[in-house]
Amino acid sequence: MILAIECAVSGGSLSLLLNGVEFANWVGTAVKSRAEDLLPEIEKLMSGNGVNKFDINQIAVSTGPGSFTGIRIGIATALGLKMGLNASLSSVSVLYTIGRAYAGKHKRSLVAVPAGRGAVCLQRYSFERDSLIAHDEPVSADLEDFVRIIRDETETAFLVHSDLTDCFDKGSVYQDIGTNLARLVGIEAWKNPTRRESPLFISKAF
Repeated sequence: MILAIECAVSGGSLSLLLNGVEFANWVGTAVKSRAEDLLPEIEKLMSGNGVNKFDINQIAVSTGPGSFTGIRIGIATALGLKMGLNASLSSVSVLYTIGRAYAGKHKRSLVAVPAGRGAVCLQRYSFERDSLIAHDEPVSADLEDFVRIIRDETETAFLVHSDLTDCFDKGSVYQDIGTNLARLVGIEAWKNPTRRESPLFISKAF
């Protein structure tokens, strides 16, 4: 059983998965700025779904990008739970996680998530020989630049958080990945339980 934590993007999300399949989740409506806000939500999610904390075998956490505070809180909470529950820990970039989740459907993709205060974090990928390959480093852009980028891109699938769908013109083709990013983090952790990535603290480029 996996508890997945994503605290860096928008209001954050939590997911409980068994054998790689989500059976319960929580999606926040505001950025969680303090660790004491997150732990009660985890406890409510588990108790509300009949899960004993010692049933958790693995903790999966997003390493960002997104809110600097959110990244730190998510990782610190995951490390604490790992020690307290004697569970394994995996960590993964949410951009890579999204790219992997939709890799079989698109040869080229641009993944984008909101990072707060008018910033967007994005990265380009291609899917070649059953592998997801990053074409560049993750970067930040303001909303105006993001709109320009998506208008200039060709032959690219746009995989975007729900908060960014308003950036697209009517009739534009994009994939709304929703707001529950923790589910994708948990699925990736189930597939690659030993994956460990460093935090992605991306400064604004504007």
